[in-house]
Amino acid sequence: MAHSTSTADKLCWRCKNPIPPARVNINASELHTKLRSQYGPSMLTAQEVDEIVKSCERDLEDYETEVVQLQSQILLLQQKRQHIKTYMTNARSLLSPVRRVPNEILGVIFEYACNQNLIQEFPWSLDDNPPPTELTSPAISFLPALSISSTCSRWHSIAKSSNLWSNLRLEVTTKFPGLLDPTMNIIQMFLTRSAERLLDIHLTISGDPQNHISPVFDLLLQHSVRWKVFKFQGWNSAVRPCMISKHLEYDPTRDFPNLEILEIANVCPEELDVFRNAPKLRKLRHWFMMPAHLPLAQLTHITCYAAFGGLDDLFDFCPNVVSLELSSLQRSPGHSFQSVTPKTSYRVTSLTLLDDCVKTDRTLDLALLNLTLPALKELRVERKLSWQGHNARWPKDIFFSFLSRSSCKLTKLTISSIGISDTDLIPALQLLSSLVSLEINDYEASPNISPITSRFIRSLEFSGSNSTLIPKLRCLSLDYSGYGFDDLGFISMVSSRWLLDPRYAKMVGVECLRSVEMRFRQREVNGALYKPLQLLDKMGLRVTVLGKNNTKI
Repeated sequence: MAHSTSTADKLCWRCKNPIPPARVNINASELHTKLRSQYGPSMLTAQEVDEIVKSCERDLEDYETEVVQLQSQILLLQQKRQHIKTYMTNARSLLSPVRRVPNEILGVIFEYACNQNLIQEFPWSLDDNPPPTELTSPAISFLPALSISSTCSRWHSIAKSSNLWSNLRLEVTTKFPGLLDPTMNIIQMFLTRSAERLLDIHLTISGDPQNHISPVFDLLLQHSVRWKVFKFQGWNSAVRPCMISKHLEYDPTRDFPNLEILEIANVCPEELDVFRNAPKLRKLRHWFMMPAHLPLAQLTHITCYAAFGGLDDLFDFCPNVVSLELSSLQRSPGHSFQSVTPKTSYRVTSLTLLDDCVKTDRTLDLALLNLTLPALKELRVERKLSWQGHNARWPKDIFFSFLSRSSCKLTKLTISSIGISDTDLIPALQLLSSLVSLEINDYEASPNISPITSRFIRSLEFSGSNSTLIPKLRCLSLDYSGYGFDDLGFISMVSSRWLLDPRYAKMVGVECLRSVEMRFRQREVNGALYKPLQLLDKMGLRVTVLGKNNTKI
């Protein structure tokens, strides 16, 4: 048995053949003794020493060859090990839940997450006028349709059959068409792959208009029958607005049979004649109040700057409007509305007022003073611009008069960057017992007043009485720019309105709070302090609390 082991030890582990014995019998102690003595050529000829050295060199070569072979074998084994790991990972991915998701649902997810494909002219041909969007990552990351279709064959087939290719955001210049060939090819590819699907187009053209029609516009107009959404912005070399008529001429034979949403900022009413043949147009955003020959009677959503025209004829020409957004563009007092007479609409359910005036004739005041909207459900009041000296306070009496006159049942109220005190806000909310959603944002409020105080927070708390403020409140969103805040009062208020028992909630007449969002712009979030709300979040209440550095509990 011992003899067998000895023989096996002398066999090559790879080929199992006997290993040739070493040419040199290494006796280190004997050699060391000779080196310390006077042992030399007189006792051992130089030829014998040379033979020993040559034998050692040949043994070293054999060992080096064997080491290289073993290292190669180790490298091969490491590669096989890595291949096995990769194969195992890929095999496990076959069990991934996403593979069990039906193609139809994946398609919906793709369309929801990837709602726009940014195609930007490259290289950008205007040195003094940079593109509207700065690309901070590879261009393909802004083209979700291409990214998804390149992932795998299944995703490729889903992407080809979805609406991903029909959502286009185009940023081009007015340079000679020859410079746009790469961009044109990409746009053409998207238009081809979108097949017969309706198009959602956001087009921005930069640069001074040329003598020829924009090649991008020319290409898009070949598919005008598929336009569903069209949004346009034009900027000349001085980065000033450029009207669409500089790029597009009126053609009475051109139809837009599927156009539903049209947003064009820099345009005179007459220029919108280009889109007069749009039987499905429902939503319009532009500067002027009354376009010339658009099918106004069918419009249901209007966004316009009220500075260039009054409300006098709006509801007469657009009787079916259900959503109205008004803004004052003029930066001096006295130009919000050229003329306003009291108007009543029984269809408007959503009203947005962008209050941008300096001191007087505010959009907010004049709209609430002259409009009567019995069907109103949603009201949003927002200040878009920051003007020094804009110290007009909340029009408390006008707001009360508007609610009394309209007798509307608001379900959603949003107040953003409008200076209003808690002493004005609480009485206003007492009149809104039907309110379901409340959003307050005091960021850069003018005047510098915030209603988000301890008194306001405590007024929302449910104490078991029948006088609870906003009893139907289900969604609350607060954006706070101050430093001091009643954290404990806020936690207590939210906890008091978490009424899980529907029978008890119905008995006391208070709805169960479902969503709470709290953002601090100047404070960090104390996670330990807000632990009670974390527990409520686990129980089903959607709670979001953000600190100044986007720290979140």
